[in-house]
Amino acid sequence: MAFLGRTLAVTNKIVEDIKKLVHTITILVSLIFLGYYGYSVATNLNKIFYLVIYSAFLCISLITFITYLVTHKKKNKTKKFKRSLRIIKYLLNAAMLVVNGYQIFTSTYTTLSLMIFIVSGVALILQVLIEIISSCIENYISLLKTAVELDIEPISKFFQPKKSIYEMIDSPLEKLANKIQNIQPEKSEDEQYIDSLAEQYEIVRKEKKLAKKEEHKLKREENAKEQKAEIKGHLGVIVSSLFKKKDK
Repeated sequence: MAFLGRTLAVTNKIVEDIKKLVHTITILVSLIFLGYYGYSVATNLNKIFYLVIYSAFLCISLITFITYLVTHKKKNKTKKFKRSLRIIKYLLNAAMLVVNGYQIFTSTYTTLSLMIFIVSGVALILQVLIEIISSCIENYISLLKTAVELDIEPISKFFQPKKSIYEMIDSPLEKLANKIQNIQPEKSEDEQYIDSLAEQYEIVRKEKKLAKKEEHKLKREENAKEQKAEIKGHLGVIVSSLFKKKDK
C-alpha cells in the first residue's frame, strides 16, 4: 500500500461523492425546468409572443441537458467546455424566470403557475449555491491532497518499489546535470500556489517566533529587575537589623 494511501483514498472518495451529489442535483433541477418550460408552452398556446419564447427556451434546454448527459463522463471534454455549458444553463433558467415572472405579475395567473415559478426559482438558487460550495470544497481538498503529497514526498521515497541498478545510477546523475544546467522541475499551478502559501506561512511563523522571543526577553528583564529589587530590600533589612544589634 502507498504511503498514506488510506488518507489519500478517503480524500478521493469525498471528492467523488460531492461530484455525484452535484450531478444528481443538476439532473433534478434540469428536469424541474424542463417540466416548467413544457407547462409554460402548454398554457400559452394562444399567446404567440410567449409561446415562441418558451418554445425556444424548451428546445435550448433540451439540447443543453442532452449534451450534459452525453459529455458528463467524458474526460476528453475540457473544464472550459463544461463550465460554458453550466453558464448557458444558468442564464437560460434565469431568463425563463425573468420572462415568466414578468408575465405572471403583469397579467392574470393561476395558483399553480405561481407555485411552479417559486419552486423553480428556489431550485435554481439552491443549485447555484450547492455548486459554488462543492466547487470550493473540491478545490481545497485538491490543494490539501497536493500539499500532503509534497510534504511526504521525501518520506514516501522509502516506500516506493526498489529501483533497478540503472535507475539508481542515473538518479543522482540526473539531479547533478539539472543543477548544472539550472533546470528546475516543472510544477503545476496548484503546487506553485501551495509553495507561495508555505512561504507566506513561514514568514508569519518566523515573525510570531521573533515576537515571542522579544516578549520572553522583556519578561526576563522585568523579572530580573523585580528580583534585584527584592534582593536589595532583603539586604537592607538584614543590614539594618545588624546595626540595631550593635547599638544594643
